[in-house]
Amino acid sequence: MQTSLDHAFAAMAADPDDATLRLGFHERVLDAELVVPLDAEADETGLRPQIFELSDGRFVLAFDRDERMADFLGAPAHFAALSGRRLAGLLAGEATGIALNLGAASATLLPPEAVAWMARIAAEPVPEALVAAADLAAPGAVPAGLLAALGVKLAAMAGPVAGARLV
Repeated sequence: MQTSLDHAFAAMAADPDDATLRLGFHERVLDAELVVPLDAEADETGLRPQIFELSDGRFVLAFDRDERMADFLGAPAHFAALSGRRLAGLLAGEATGIALNLGAASATLLPPEAVAWMARIAAEPVPEALVAAADLAAPGAVPAGLLAALGVKLAAMAGPVAGARLV
C-alpha cells in the first residue's frame, strides 16, 4: 500500500528541480508517524535508536510503516513510534541524518543538515503578520490551496479520524 510519503517522494523524484515538491516531501516527513528501531527497549534514560555509520555520515533508521521496518530488519526489534517532527527535533545538533524507508520505493537518506533544517522549520512559530493577515472566508469560498493542504493532512489521519467538517 502506498503512503502519502511514497506519493510525495515519487512526485519529488519525478521533478527534482521543483522546490514546491521538495518542500511537500519534507512536510510529509515531518507529519508522518515514523517507526524507529532501537538498540534496546526504551527506559527512563530515554531512547537509544540504532545508529549506522555510513560513508555519508551517521544515520538513524526510520520507516513510515512498521511492516517496512520488519521487512528491512528481517527480525523483531524494539522500536519507538514518533512523529517526523519529533525525530528531527531529537536529532538536530547531533550530526545524525535519517535513513528513511530503506528497502521501499521511497528510500532516501536525509543528511544531518537536512534534518537540522527540518527541525528549525518545524519549531518556528507562525509569523504574527501571517496570523493577523488571515481572512475568514464565507461558506463555499474556501481557497483551493487551503482545501488541498487540509485534504493531505486529513488523509494521513484516515485511521483515527472518522470524519471532519470545515467550519
